[in-house]
Order: sequence, then structure tokens, then C-alpha cells
Amino acid sequence: AVVSTQSTGADIQGDEDSLHIDKMKQVLTNYKSAQHQERALNQYGGLCDFVEKSLEMYRGELSLVLYPLFVQIYLELVLGNQPTLAREFHEKFGSQQEGREDDVKELETITSKEALLLSVTFSQFRSNKYVVRMCKDSFNCLLSHLQDNSHVLLLNLINLHLFVDVFDGLPKPPSQLALSNSTLMGDGMRSVNQQKMLYGVQHSPAMLNALLDADEYQEEATFSETDPKKKKKKERMILATVKLKDKMKQVLTNYKSAQHQERALNQYGGLCDFVEKSLEMYRGELSLVLYPLFVQIYLELVLGNQPTLAREFHEKFGSQQEGREDDVKELETITSKEALLLSVTFSQY
Repeated sequence: AVVSTQSTGADIQGDEDSLHIDKMKQVLTNYKSAQHQERALNQYGGLCDFVEKSLEMYRGELSLVLYPLFVQIYLELVLGNQPTLAREFHEKFGSQQEGREDDVKELETITSKEALLLSVTFSQFRSNKYVVRMCKDSFNCLLSHLQDNSHVLLLNLINLHLFVDVFDGLPKPPSQLALSNSTLMGDGMRSVNQQKMLYGVQHSPAMLNALLDADEYQEEATFSETDPKKKKKKERMILATVKLKDKMKQVLTNYKSAQHQERALNQYGGLCDFVEKSLEMYRGELSLVLYPLFVQIYLELVLGNQPTLAREFHEKFGSQQEGREDDVKELETITSKEALLLSVTFSQY
């Protein structure tokens, strides 16, 4: 499974993914036999019974995997041309998905691959991983049950379609469990709550620290007063942020020299040349960084009070942003911090 922990992380990828996909295809092929059809129902039913009989303190977190597994098993049966078994499975376990009545009703209408592709809700279950956050003890209980009972089908589905985000500490309180059950794709990862998500790829750790505001550490600050280790960690993170911001300000200040002005243009120009001369099979993906970097460099120059260099940079590279002509034209109108704040498009950057 794609499992994230605070101390260690594991992401099964590459060749191992192929092995799991092949295994899943083999399991789905075997659904044609009555034995495997019964096994598919029994494994999920056994998990439901296990969750129901588990300790109350863990039951809430363990139950978080039931709905996404219910959806994935149903979709696997539909895509595996097993409409009868899919209908039986839905009838048996659909009523147990508390708080998901509307989604369960919509899921019942999906009886083919074409219907799945047209579903705004459930097409996401095949292209994205459903996120489940649970404490380490709850996760260990779940894993032990699946392994001890040889629930290969469920283990494969969790590996392929779920992201289990494991944390140290006590299980989540009921308020957080209710929130988890109210979202389409489960919990947001911790990184989603901490990072400023704009467009494209996530920030590098160094740039992320420079952009984080103090209030984004509010969750850690809640416990810092009674936990000296977390307090020190927070202080170190804030100190690193301040130092990096000072470093960025120093770099922006240096733009005033002709040497640094030329370097700003040359670095981006060099990247453009590199992308243009790269192998065709990689060129498309490499080019994805050019537009967001173009925007960020322009905004840094504007916010660094370098209007002349910003204008020159825009004139030189703006025409190279294919498919972004309207955005590039709007970007040119941003010549101050006030104009940036008023821009619906670029204030998000």
C-alpha cells in the first residue's frame, strides 16, 4: 500500500506495481468461478465484522476503509464483466455505508465502463487514491486482520487505490471522523493542509519553508505549550523560514546590479534552450515548468521593485508561453503589489 508515516514512508512503485496489477487481473479473472465470487463477498463481509467487533477507540478509524473498498470492489466487478455479482454485492453492503446514501445510490447506476467514465464522482476513484488517515495502532490492527486471514483481494485494492497516512498518537476524535466521512476522496494529506497549493507541482521543501506563514503552524502550536520538543521544532522551523526569507530578499536586492539582472535572464533563457534541445520524449514534461517559473520570476521582479527588468523579462519570454496568451497579457498589467492582490488569477501564485 502507499503508506505514509511520520517516521518512515513506503511507496510501492515501478515493477512492483506491475506485479500487483497482474495479480489483480488474475484475481478478477477467477471471479468467474462460484468459489471466488463467494470469496470476494466473504473478505469484505469479514472486514465489516472485524470493524464492528473491534475496540471502540479504534473502530472509528478502521471504519474509514470500508466505504472506499466497497466502491472499489463494486467497480472492479463491473469492469470485470460481473454485473450479477456487482448487483448482489451492492444490495448486501450498500445499506451499511452510513452517510453515503446519495453516493451509494449513484454508484448503483454505474453498470459499465462507459457509465463510469461519465461519472464525475466515481471516475475519480480510478484516477486518484482515496486518502485515509489513522493512528499507528489502528493501522496495525487492520494490517494484522488482513494478513492473518489472507485477504489478498482487499490488500491489493488498498495497495492500488488507497493512500494510508499513518500518524503517531491517539485515534482521531469523532469530529474529525465525521469530517473524513463527508468528503469525496477521504482525508486531505497533512501536506495538503500545510503547503500552499497553487498550480502544477508542489513546492520544494526549501521554497515551501520560505512561503509558509506562521499561522500555518497553528496545529503544532496547539500542543507546543505542553510539549517542549514540539515547541523547539516549531521555533527551528520559524527561524529557518525567517533566514530563508532574508536570503531571498538579499537576492532580490542584488537584482539592482547589471550582473544579477543579466543572470536572471540568462538562467531562465538557458532553461528554455535546454528544454528545446532535450529529447522529444521528455520535452513535453520538461516544458511544464517554464510557464510557472516565468510567472514567478516576473512577480518576484515586480515585488522586488524592479519594473524595468520585469518589463524586459516579459517582453523577451512572454511570447514563448504557448497557449497562455491571455494570462501573459494580464500578467503584463501587474506592475505593483497592489495590482497583484487585485488579480484573481495571479494572486493565487
